[in-house]
Amino acid sequence: MAARLYEELMEELLEEAAAAEDVAAAFYPFLSRIYEYSAEISAVISELFGISSAFRDLAKTLESPRLSSYSRVDLYLDDIELSLDKVFFTLNCVEYHFERLGITPDPHTPAYGRVWREIQSSLRDGSITFLEKLRMFKDFLFGLVDHLRGGRPDYDMRLLREQIVSLRTRMGHDMLLNDFGNLSFGGALGFAGVPEPRQPEPRLQPRRPRRGSAGRPSRRYSFFDDDHRYPPESPDPPPISPVTTTSSSSSESRQHWAHAIFDGRYRITPFSTQGLTSRCLGKHQEDAEYHLLRNHQRLLELELEDGGFVVQLYWNPSANRAMILCMSGHSWDKSQSYFPLSQLGVSRQETCLQLYHLSQSRSSTRPLWARLRFRCYERMVLFFCTIVALRVQGPPDVPMTPNDYRLDGEKMLGEFKIHDDDFLHSLRIFKDRDSGGVRLEAAVYSGELKDTPVWTAFITERIGDRTGIRRTNQRIIQFPGLHPYVFSPDYSVSQPQQQQRSQAPFELHFAKSEDASGFMEALRPLRPRQ
Repeated sequence: MAARLYEELMEELLEEAAAAEDVAAAFYPFLSRIYEYSAEISAVISELFGISSAFRDLAKTLESPRLSSYSRVDLYLDDIELSLDKVFFTLNCVEYHFERLGITPDPHTPAYGRVWREIQSSLRDGSITFLEKLRMFKDFLFGLVDHLRGGRPDYDMRLLREQIVSLRTRMGHDMLLNDFGNLSFGGALGFAGVPEPRQPEPRLQPRRPRRGSAGRPSRRYSFFDDDHRYPPESPDPPPISPVTTTSSSSSESRQHWAHAIFDGRYRITPFSTQGLTSRCLGKHQEDAEYHLLRNHQRLLELELEDGGFVVQLYWNPSANRAMILCMSGHSWDKSQSYFPLSQLGVSRQETCLQLYHLSQSRSSTRPLWARLRFRCYERMVLFFCTIVALRVQGPPDVPMTPNDYRLDGEKMLGEFKIHDDDFLHSLRIFKDRDSGGVRLEAAVYSGELKDTPVWTAFITERIGDRTGIRRTNQRIIQFPGLHPYVFSPDYSVSQPQQQQRSQAPFELHFAKSEDASGFMEALRPLRPRQ
């Protein structure tokens, strides 16, 4: 594949990632207006952000210098094109329905319920719902990422691809036009109960014209077919080093690591206790979200209390400053408040993270700014580590203390030294007292950034596999299926020696053989007896 066509593919992946985020954001007003569908709408929003994260991960993986040449990309090209095409038409269909909301003067009319039901109907394929389709797309995209990185997902990619292909034949342009033609537009009651003038038959027009695969080589086979090892004969492309143009570099620099944190690729370990409900005590700030978006990038969003409480993190690249925004109430304009993360501390109380005001004097009085209740261990850990990392990487308004790096309620089962991405890190094993969840955490070993989390990985479901975790030599332990969540812009999860072998597990490189032995010994009580 020529370099120019490769660049176009990369740009299209990022464009579709942004489009998925835009569609997800457009669903938020639905939550406060049609409460009976709020659970499913929240799930759709989550899957759309997962799709966006998968596209960005795929683009980042394709840019990795560890991919030997474009020829390896070519092996997956038809599968990537399938994903782009399928997601594009799905989002285009949703955006078409969204346009119907623009003609109503009253934002509290039944229009949102009607549009939501139409989206559900037009995007349903037999027994497969809109939400299930989004999950299929997300799983397939993350499976592509895993394969390109030398691993393998724990589900059948070939079967999943067959399901997606079967959808594709019914989701082309003709099918979308037929769906829309069956909808009742003219002669229906208007949003205020008044008959609307008949409108012309809608003609589907892509809101974001897709450049498509014109010019890119089409192998007409999938990497996951039985005969994928024997592609049609074609001249072998010369080895080309990955693209390092200014545009690629700038695009990469704009992608903050926090975008990939809540990707949904973790098992849920629920807390056994309920905890107090989420609450924000900050001063109400009108149009807070609008003001933040003027000069900040939105990093992530969490829905708590079944969607009734929303938390967003923002980042200003020029000032390297992070902000947190809390929105609550049935309509988010009822309560909105934001504050610099560098001036907030965080501590745990049962199943809640408490954000409190910091002061230079470090007085005993710590006024509460917000309380966030979590239902599962994994989401609490990821949010806590994200806040700590953003504080460390931002302006030092209030210096960090050793307690700021610790999540209360966890028991540390062991601490060992590892060589990680050419750095010396502390590898710690934590077990949560409430949920029983277990995780690994790599943290900075020494210096000004000591104890700052670099990555964490959840192993609750992995430690029971006695045949999986194994020691290959005195200092190396292989850990299959480990998925680190990274909190640093300078850290790379990819391990060169693993990219040379298919389905290679993650490797932990310990500083000394004693550290490797201690790590295995610390895991032993956690593993069930045979």
